[in-house]
Amino acid sequence: MVSKVSGSSFVQLVSSFQDVMKNYSSLLSDVSTSWRGTSYDSLVSKCGEFINSYVDTISSEMTAYANACELYVTYCANKTNLNNIINDYNTAVANKDGRTARSYTRTINQYKANLESLAKEINNYLSQAAATKLVAPSVTPSESSSAVTAPSTFTAGKALDMEPGVHLLEFTTSDGKKIQYNVIIPKNATEGMPVIMYLNGDLNTGHAKSLGYVEMAERVKAIYGDDAPFIVVQPVCNTSWKENGATNGLGEMITQIVKDVHGNPKKVIVTGASGGGIGSWQVVNSNPNLFSAFVPVSGDGRGVDLSNFTSVKVKAISSGDSSDSWNAPKMEEACNQINAQGGNATYETRPGYTHDTIIKGAYTQELFEWMIAQ
Repeated sequence: MVSKVSGSSFVQLVSSFQDVMKNYSSLLSDVSTSWRGTSYDSLVSKCGEFINSYVDTISSEMTAYANACELYVTYCANKTNLNNIINDYNTAVANKDGRTARSYTRTINQYKANLESLAKEINNYLSQAAATKLVAPSVTPSESSSAVTAPSTFTAGKALDMEPGVHLLEFTTSDGKKIQYNVIIPKNATEGMPVIMYLNGDLNTGHAKSLGYVEMAERVKAIYGDDAPFIVVQPVCNTSWKENGATNGLGEMITQIVKDVHGNPKKVIVTGASGGGIGSWQVVNSNPNLFSAFVPVSGDGRGVDLSNFTSVKVKAISSGDSSDSWNAPKMEEACNQINAQGGNATYETRPGYTHDTIIKGAYTQELFEWMIAQ
């Protein structure tokens, strides 16, 4: 725990300084009385030596005390900052927001190490002052401090019981439908992370292709390496997500997966590209209160009730290229209608990309950060 320095000790130091200065001011009359009868030259010499010695002692003590006091001000400010960060950390843990809690971990431990170092320096200076003529009050580092209420070792929630990487699993819905899915677990995954469900485009349907090329796993790895601040779920589709009934059961599935991976139920996002973009509209339409954010990419909503999209943040993205002319106007109009009904939807284009390259243009770090912030 952080060493504690007593502020009352410094009040005592100030009092000691005042006593020293009183003694110093009466020194001239003291030496003239003590050495009465001594020759003038000898008196001046002895008086000068005595006074200089005393001044050196006071100077040394005052320098040590001044350094200790200066560091103590810094110590108190850092301790206050540490308490504030610990409060934010505890709030994030209580909200099962592992990513936010993890962001505080390094800062907390840095502050703790800095406080230990400052306490050591302060007490070293006080020891130097105590070793001289003036006796300094002892400031003993404490083994604990009431200011530090968080654990000595900070973690951003309980670690998941799954190895990092891509896992192919299977879910059975309440009506018996079996859905295979890939779950992408980042390195050092913890409880409370956001969960993003991604529906792939038609070119990557089927069991074999989903195993060999998990579209979103490749994109996430390119941006975050193995340490993404969220978990990705990519269901396997053997036909196309835009086919009638293809998305049935996905809402039930992702609800259970969020529980299985101890994800944050308030930060569940659904997105999809091309045929998967079309399918993602169907998922939200069937589960209007399940998702915190919805991002369809180059895939329009077909036969959906747009009033079901007013409680979810929507960001629709298309390339703006002629290859996306079949979806772009419909997506933009859908966003306008959602907003007219009191929703929150935006439509964006990615100039320079086409329907075939939109995944790289749309799924950027900026977009992922927006998703998990909702």
